[in-house]
Amino acid sequence: MEDRSVNNEIRNFVAKNIINNFLKNGDKFYDKEFLINKFRVNPSYVDKTYQRLLDEDLIEAKSDYYYMKIDENKRNALIVEFANGYLNEFLKNMNSIGITNEGVYDFVSLRMNANG
Repeated sequence: MEDRSVNNEIRNFVAKNIINNFLKNGDKFYDKEFLINKFRVNPSYVDKTYQRLLDEDLIEAKSDYYYMKIDENKRNALIVEFANGYLNEFLKNMNSIGITNEGVYDFVSLRMNANG
């Protein structure tokens, strides 16, 4: 579904925290030491992720620190990104056991009806 690089792991951790409203516009961004310790990585990986988040306009640098730069459009775009990734992975797995995309739709419909 997704690239498993350390940079993407950290970025996706941040993105999921945005989606789940743990990080909001104007919040102080995670300290580098926190991310280094959480992901057990070299500081250069965290620096690359900071730059990526700056490039994606999800954080902004101010004179004293980095802060979240989030609005509903950015949050919704992240939701769509993750939903598409999860759906693509699900379809790939179902296809791998011989169920077509149409069959997946039928299966999910039956399952939804059974669960009321």
